Amino acid sequence: MTTLVFIECPDGSADNTAVLDANLAVIQAAKQIGRPIHALVLGREVIALARHVATIAAVDKVLYLDDEYYQHPLPERSATVMAQLAQSSTYSHLLAAATGVGKNIMPRVAALLDVMQVSEVTNIIDEKTFEHYIYAGRVIETVRANQDRQVLTVRTTHFAGDHQQQKAAEMVALSANNFSQTSATLSVCLSTDSGTDSGSNEETSDVSSAKVVVAGGGGLSSKDEFSTLLTPLAQQLGGAVGASRMPVANGFCSSDCLIGQTGKVVAPKLYIAVAISGANQHIAGMKDAKTIIAINRDEHAPIFHYADYGLAMDAREVLPALTEQLNKIQPDRS
Repeated sequence: MTTLVFIECPDGSADNTAVLDANLAVIQAAKQIGRPIHALVLGREVIALARHVATIAAVDKVLYLDDEYYQHPLPERSATVMAQLAQSSTYSHLLAAATGVGKNIMPRVAALLDVMQVSEVTNIIDEKTFEHYIYAGRVIETVRANQDRQVLTVRTTHFAGDHQQQKAAEMVALSANNFSQTSATLSVCLSTDSGTDSGSNEETSDVSSAKVVVAGGGGLSSKDEFSTLLTPLAQQLGGAVGASRMPVANGFCSSDCLIGQTGKVVAPKLYIAVAISGANQHIAGMKDAKTIIAINRDEHAPIFHYADYGLAMDAREVLPALTEQLNKIQPDRS
């Protein structure tokens, strides 16, 4: 029996051949299962990325499907490939990162295989027993899944990615003709635009793996204010822009920016929470950050209980001044 790991390629191409930290974390989690690891790469012109993945320690084989049909990472298409591979091979465990992409694909894989999915796994006890958070991260639940195939999403902040390399593993090219789309491509696929959320700002596209995240909350009153205050600071720090639920719901930013229980889980070296109150749903997505700075004019806001440093001030005054000072130190960063 073998473990199959889905390798996320955000734009569906290999223009960027770097392996995301999230993928390295999933491979690290797969190692804990103790079975051979195969990696699956889907997209257009992904041969370079596949070769890179083949050199990651512990990867025994890389399956890659290079076809224009998979250029855009539609979850229905990726799920079909994974499910049909599982049905035709000896894959006992199918893993993906608990990112927006992984959360879209793996429930579909589980449905096609008629098994349950275990989400946001934080620890693998044995091949059928896993731990994950419930109640907005306040309780750790142990789940034993008595089924032949396990479908898991992995909370990548709990598995340190291993950058160790090895001699290139075996690579196998797959043919798109071998995978039938009719069995899984439901009518909902018609509403899944290949450009969904791809129009998000460039600075927010890498929030999951960014070392610095500047996140805005409900205390920001407009889209212009959200962008004007947060984007320059994030760019100056070489980071990404994130958000709590309210700015996303109000259309201030893309859903790609959403951090929290129903969004992305991040663990940057620095997390700057701007005008964020600190609801449990948001804390669940950022509490693993190494250093948290909270800026909120309400000195009683719950976010200060989680912050390493706090400023009970108006972000409209603090952020422009902070950005200006940083620009004097490193003027070419932005």
